[in-house]
Amino acid sequence: MWINNRYVATRDPSKGGLYISATTEGFSEDIKDEIYDNCLELIAKDYEHVCTGIYPLNNGSYSIAMGYKVAGSMKETRPHEVIRGVIADPEELMIICEKYIAEGNLEKLFFPCAPNPDRPEAWKITEVLNMEPLGALKQFWNDMDYKDVLSFATAMKIVKEKQYKIHLIVPEEAKHIVLAACCSIVVQTRIGIFIMADGECTLTMPDILITDKLLYLDSRKYHSMTLKQFIRMGYSIDSDNDEFSGESVDEVKDLLDFCKDYLISDEIFDFELYQEVDTLMIQNRSQYYRFRRILKNQLYFYRHTDYHMEHYMKLLYIAFKTDIPVEQNLSVELCTAPYDFYGMFLFLKKKAKSRREYRKLLTAMLETQFMEPIDHFTKKVIHETAVNLIDDM
Repeated sequence: MWINNRYVATRDPSKGGLYISATTEGFSEDIKDEIYDNCLELIAKDYEHVCTGIYPLNNGSYSIAMGYKVAGSMKETRPHEVIRGVIADPEELMIICEKYIAEGNLEKLFFPCAPNPDRPEAWKITEVLNMEPLGALKQFWNDMDYKDVLSFATAMKIVKEKQYKIHLIVPEEAKHIVLAACCSIVVQTRIGIFIMADGECTLTMPDILITDKLLYLDSRKYHSMTLKQFIRMGYSIDSDNDEFSGESVDEVKDLLDFCKDYLISDEIFDFELYQEVDTLMIQNRSQYYRFRRILKNQLYFYRHTDYHMEHYMKLLYIAFKTDIPVEQNLSVELCTAPYDFYGMFLFLKKKAKSRREYRKLLTAMLETQFMEPIDHFTKKVIHETAVNLIDDM
């Protein structure tokens, strides 16, 4: 039983850093090694939230662990996590989903009180062990349309088959129920994916991250989306009817309208633009290509007085992203994709009404490649470099 299959981990520089400091009697050495190599280093997003990680093990069981951030200990003075975990078989994981995760009681089970950083193994299971579920998970599924339930499961399978990395953004109060729902589908469909909430793992990138923002992992490798968008991803792959095709056409129009708003507004962030475009690229590749063709045509007719130059150039990069296999590149962000620069040069040359305007557009295009925040001096150097490159062309 899972309650007799527990482990505790903490940090001690004299022992090489993070290590498993205690286990229950008879704990498998093979599982211990697998956890150490793949999913031990859980990092909570802050001191107020305990992170949760559910990792599929090679023997068919699951490691269910939580990381509690502490300010330090006598052995490790820097902030770190006290990690407590259990090993559960699929049936036990389903029970844990219904009784603890869905009801928001998992933290009470793993950390009934704040852990003592110097005695992390002092872990006593409290009375929540015998609590009966109130039916939160069942109610979650009952409130969802049957087709949405099927699409939810389909989207989970797509994550596994396509090796997608999903950053799932949900309201704070819904994180535990969405985590429980994802885990219950994992159990029922027998798909082995790594799911985390309110934290990150630097050993193995979680397949699904339910958190506000990524602090340590490369956000460019993740597709950020809401739960509704995630479910629609299942619809788009699983549906072959004409009704969805019509809906996809509307999505192209909606996305083009969103791009127009982005072009003239300071209130839409870059990551929101990439998120919307990435979602369409995942859901329907043919409509994504159609969107790019129309976007390219619209960009040609926009006048400079109608838009923010930097926003215009970021849309131009999206329109001229080269077509490479989806498994090689799942993002439209500038720094992760190759572009048809020759086509962009010709496009801007045709659009420009004079050589002076062409130089101005080309300089802005080259400057836009630098995505990180830069100071005034660096920005000036980049501008001068871009101008010199154009003079040499």
